[in-house]
Amino acid sequence: MKYLQPISDWNQNLAKLFDPAAGDGLLENLVAGCDALLPSDSVFLAVFGETIKPLPLFDNIPAEIRHQHIDPYLDGAYLLDPYYRAGISGVSSGLYSLSEVAPVGFDYDEYFLRYYRDSKIIAELGFITELPEGYFSILSLAMHQGSTGFDAERVKLLRTAQPVVDRVVSECWRGIRETGGQSVVASLHSQLETALEAFGDSILTSREAEVIRMYLHGHATSSIAEKLSITTHTVAMHRKNAYSRLDICSQFELFHLFIDSLSCFDPEAGDDPLRMYLQSGAGA
Repeated sequence: MKYLQPISDWNQNLAKLFDPAAGDGLLENLVAGCDALLPSDSVFLAVFGETIKPLPLFDNIPAEIRHQHIDPYLDGAYLLDPYYRAGISGVSSGLYSLSEVAPVGFDYDEYFLRYYRDSKIIAELGFITELPEGYFSILSLAMHQGSTGFDAERVKLLRTAQPVVDRVVSECWRGIRETGGQSVVASLHSQLETALEAFGDSILTSREAEVIRMYLHGHATSSIAEKLSITTHTVAMHRKNAYSRLDICSQFELFHLFIDSLSCFDPEAGDDPLRMYLQSGAGA
């Protein structure tokens, strides 16, 4: 059988999940089993919700790209992640490719450029698991430059692991909730959401700011036009004017301007983080 060995390796790791001695090794065994079904270069698992900042549970991100991948993501880039937006919108548990959760007309090359820049990620799959009380988790599997990408047949194998992924992550999250571990990141998430909703208000017109925030969420020009009931020409005009006011030339620069401005955000004032960022001279 073509996939006898991957399935055998998966079953061996699955058996370890039922071992009372597994303890803190549950996630490691789960990830090892998933890797047997579909090899990946890196894995990242975190829990999300409308009231908390991402709570990382596991990752094996190479040290040399951690500061380019994990740190910016946790600092605020997750707000723009299509997987996060899909989870917040209530998508059902499942394994999704980026194309299945991204907005219509999404620019994949631009996404990888602005999200990962130097992280060398070329492809991503994500298990989304629904959790009680509106929380959800994302188990992201990534391939880096130099790899051949994900094998389509092995992806089918991995999809069969969804029930196990759901159960293991749910058990780990239940333990965290019982110890109150999620409370430490609650206020931080609220502050970041406020910063995103206020971004650009002090410099742009209300429509320009609205368009810019939709671009930050990953929407293409056609998608923005449809949602706002305006023409693509009008959307492009608002983007051009906004870029001119912000002194930027691309969506890549827009993304990093938002992330950089978070360092100057005052949660008590709740106003545009970009205003303080520019006044501080950090953007000079």
